[in-house]
Amino acid sequence: MLEQREAAIEFPTAGASGGLSQVKVRAYLTSHEGRKSCSYSNRTTEIKQILGHARDGEGLATVQIDVVIRFSDPDFEGSSYGLALALADKRARFGERGPFERIIATGVLSKPGCIARVEAFPQKLALVLEKLDQQSLFVFPKENLDDPAVLERTMVGKGMMRAVSHLNELHDLWQAEPVPSQRSAAPVPLTAHEALREPSKPIPSQYNEAPAPAKGYFVRGMILGFSVVMLITGLSIVWFRSLANF
Repeated sequence: MLEQREAAIEFPTAGASGGLSQVKVRAYLTSHEGRKSCSYSNRTTEIKQILGHARDGEGLATVQIDVVIRFSDPDFEGSSYGLALALADKRARFGERGPFERIIATGVLSKPGCIARVEAFPQKLALVLEKLDQQSLFVFPKENLDDPAVLERTMVGKGMMRAVSHLNELHDLWQAEPVPSQRSAAPVPLTAHEALREPSKPIPSQYNEAPAPAKGYFVRGMILGFSVVMLITGLSIVWFRSLANF
């Protein structure tokens, strides 16, 4: 049996029948054929495009996980559910993370990872504020903060709110993909002893003024000793000659 995991995200819809709808994604974690199934033929192309933008930059193993998408009310209009679908897809495939029992999101994904503004945002915000509590999170496009009245309402609202412009800003809401780190450690200066053991690596400048090798001291000592001996020999010859003259 295929291993499965589900995640659901709510999103607001405006209009006469406006309210909060839900998108649910079921991921088949042990299948990697890249199928994206949806019961709503009129949305299949759009859904595949949104998931393509949401999964941009992922590894092949996670991109190809099969998913099935369902909506609580499939008769809504517009594409502002894109962010909600992207979050549900991430949390279903990677696993949920974070303290929030409920997440509501609105935003258009028309480019890889980019979250664009939505229409009728004041009305959608009003719908969300009626349902939001301390255990809830509302995520929306940063572009929709250009209206001062909207910004004021977000400041006095209940629960948590986050204005974002890219999907990566929400990575704390799903488990991270376990990939090997490609960062290389910062270069650490070698000590003189380590550099001598690794001749391919240059010795740092602070070690360039190394003392003269021991062999140099030995040669200078031999020359000095020979000079002393010659001096003593010369003095002895002079002394013997002076005795002979007596």
